[in-house]
Amino acid sequence: MLECQFADVFSGVRAPSVVASGMMMLFGLTGDAIAQHASDGASKGSPPRLQPMTSKMLRSLFPGKFEAIWQGSVKLVINADARGNLKAHAGQNSDTGRWEINGNKLCVTFAVWTDGSRKCSEVYRADGWYVVSVTRNGSANLRFRRQ
Repeated sequence: MLECQFADVFSGVRAPSVVASGMMMLFGLTGDAIAQHASDGASKGSPPRLQPMTSKMLRSLFPGKFEAIWQGSVKLVINADARGNLKAHAGQNSDTGRWEINGNKLCVTFAVWTDGSRKCSEVYRADGWYVVSVTRNGSANLRFRRQ
């Protein structure tokens, strides 16, 4: 089941200038709720079908450079290197940290944005994007893809 730890990393983010103050919410639903959205979407035509990423799939995706979008408007660039280091930028705000794959979950730690706390969550694939945060109505709070 998806834990809501990562859910707080970007909560409250409304513009790049406030990224650091709102980086504590990435995941808002449990894995069961996301799976329900995925199956509901398949029958109703929305939201897009979410495919859970396995550990093997995540390991083939990382390391890499990614573009990310938080709440449909805040654009981030995230660099994840082969040694587990992260560098991320959102407008003029930036942070550094670590990433790792633990089972079927992606875990990140940012110095400022997560206050040094490790946040883990499952990742889902949908419409060419990787999704780690879904709202109750099925839209993506955080989505990312390779640059």
